[in-house]
Amino acid sequence: MKKRVMLLLALAIGLAVTVALAQATKRTQTAVITADDLVYDWDTDIFEFTGNCRVQISGPDEATMTAPKMIVELNEKADRVKILRTVGKTHFSVLTAPNNKGQRRRIEASSNNGATYNETTQKVVLSGGAVADMTMVPPDERVHAVHFKGERITADLNTKQIKVSQAHMEVTGDVEQ
Repeated sequence: MKKRVMLLLALAIGLAVTVALAQATKRTQTAVITADDLVYDWDTDIFEFTGNCRVQISGPDEATMTAPKMIVELNEKADRVKILRTVGKTHFSVLTAPNNKGQRRRIEASSNNGATYNETTQKVVLSGGAVADMTMVPPDERVHAVHFKGERITADLNTKQIKVSQAHMEVTGDVEQ
């Protein structure tokens, strides 16, 4: 019963965010957060989700983030996630909006020590043994996959760049005969 109440509360928050975004702009993005438990502190306006936490984002980019614990702060209007921090082993999956060639990128990433999303900077930072695999959708004939590994991986959603500290990269592609 407790899980169901938390899920319903999270869905209600997600619905409120969706409605506000849909009214404010033509380009919308929806975030739905689910977890086993939720604690909301109305003095600080901070939501703390624990147990099987999952954020599902739908819009031009589609993304999912999972972690054992998430701390969420909404913006002043409470219509967007301002800051999202995860604690513990975090998995992040994104399918980007199509580029000018119609291609999308699928990025599967994880980190051991959590992640942070900041709406102002539009950056997702994965830290502590971060790894990421990037493939093209539809597949690119030349490169099958790019594997990034480092202490920290930063995905800048504005500049569409990935930055890796203490970097190691592997590229898998076809061998020409």
